[in-house]
Amino acid sequence: MRNWAELPQDVLLVILQKLIIGKDYHRFAFVCRSWTGVVVNYLERYAPSGSPCLIVPAPGIASKSKSRRLLASPVGKDIDKEQDFLPQVRVPLQDVYIGSHQGWLIMLTDAMGMYLLNPISDTRINLPEIWLLELNNIYRYTIAMIYLEPMWPRLSFCRSKVILSTIPTASDCFVLLIYGYKKLAFCKVGDEDWTFIDDKAFRYRIEKNFRFFMDAIYLKGQFYVVSARGEIFGFDLTVSEPKLTTMYAHGLHTNALIHRVPSHDWQLLWYLVECRGQLFRILQVEKRRIEEEDHVNQAEAIGIGAEHPHTPLDKLYCRVSYSSYCFEVCKLDTRSGSKPSWIQVDNFEGDAVFLGRNQSFSLSNPHEFGYKRNRIYFTDHASVNNDMGVFNLEDGTVEPLYKTNSRFILPSAIWVIPKP
Repeated sequence: MRNWAELPQDVLLVILQKLIIGKDYHRFAFVCRSWTGVVVNYLERYAPSGSPCLIVPAPGIASKSKSRRLLASPVGKDIDKEQDFLPQVRVPLQDVYIGSHQGWLIMLTDAMGMYLLNPISDTRINLPEIWLLELNNIYRYTIAMIYLEPMWPRLSFCRSKVILSTIPTASDCFVLLIYGYKKLAFCKVGDEDWTFIDDKAFRYRIEKNFRFFMDAIYLKGQFYVVSARGEIFGFDLTVSEPKLTTMYAHGLHTNALIHRVPSHDWQLLWYLVECRGQLFRILQVEKRRIEEEDHVNQAEAIGIGAEHPHTPLDKLYCRVSYSSYCFEVCKLDTRSGSKPSWIQVDNFEGDAVFLGRNQSFSLSNPHEFGYKRNRIYFTDHASVNNDMGVFNLEDGTVEPLYKTNSRFILPSAIWVIPKP
């Protein structure tokens, strides 16, 4: 029999591309040194360590594949041509990812369970049950379950935002949950229950708005949350009863861009991100567009709603979507001797920023991984709009994130930094 180490490299590469990152890769690499080299070279090319990557659907997009693909440095690449060569990661088909942090995905199950998943190491960490969070509004919950649609609670939490204070394997990892756009809860990894954040001082203002909390960040030992009006609130989880407090009140009414954008057919999104130890607030302006794509058929093709044939899926995959029009970036000026204030900037001091359903983050050495400085690499903040692109902060232009013939990719892409 021919020596396994003497198999042609192109044959080994074809075999490797059929495998899924994790145990399959470890078994492959353990065969011999030359096979280990194939794994190392393949990952360095397609998913280099420390590089932001997109998790995108496997070939067939609407297929029932249990894997997803990792796409690094996506700008200019044709995903339809390259996806067969991209590394595969295992992500449960029946579950929905609603966020990410570093190499971890925040997953939501059919049974309203939430857990953290590292698809590289195939590690899972369960979080407290989230259906208990709606017991404080049991009347609305029951009415929705009986008369509206069985999937209503899950659809509600699909629009949640989850922020981690650090990697979940750390002993002091806190998890912040924004759900229903108006409620905040947190837990520490290992807790059995969620704890509500006391927002009584702002409850009247919160209830007056359809959306209130948009994004959050953990910075210098404290969580900060941005409202739909651009205001910043904060709270400290080290105290026994965390309370929401106003940190920086000036938001919408002081924003010059808001006054130039007509309210009709526009949507405003706010993000918080840290760059070189400084807090940045980003406003994304999206323009409404009407699509002729049959979202319901696409949703059924990937198995969503299969157990509930009468579920009005067009409520989840609405026919109205948005495309990004522009961004405005402000940095918090905290120079000594002056009151903290927001100043508009046209650069990230050389960093690149990554936005979407993921926990917003910046990259200080973007050129090392094929990205460009002072750019915003954004994916869709929701589930199916597929509003993705690259915004050049220096000249205000937008270019596609990658090439594809598909107008809609389900599930939508999400940023991760693959790490075991």
